[in-house]
Amino acid sequence: MTRYRVLNEKTGRMVYKTGPLGKKIMAGKKASKKKSPQTTQKKSKCITCPAKKKGGPVAGKCYAARGSVKTTSVMKITNKGHVRLSARAAWNAGWKLGTRYSYGGQVKVLKMRANGSPYWGACN
Repeated sequence: MTRYRVLNEKTGRMVYKTGPLGKKIMAGKKASKKKSPQTTQKKSKCITCPAKKKGGPVAGKCYAARGSVKTTSVMKITNKGHVRLSARAAWNAGWKLGTRYSYGGQVKVLKMRANGSPYWGACN
């Protein structure tokens, strides 16, 4: 990360924005550049193209079939830094529902959601 500099117009030298002199200069610039409270509407760039949709499960599609979804990453990293096997990769490899898998000191079970996507659920 670099420290950004701003021109000191009195001396003609560059000073750091985070320094005391730079902060005074930036405060003066911000006060002089007040925006008018006008609201403008943004126009879409392309009229003929529909808006780009976000990814996610498609309604009406069943994800329960083995190999129905590609698995690019087989191993996942949890929030605590533990490594676990992807539930989709395990399902595509032929693991059965209810198979127990342990990672990070926890035991999880391979389960299915309503749309057929596999996940690691709590062990009952």
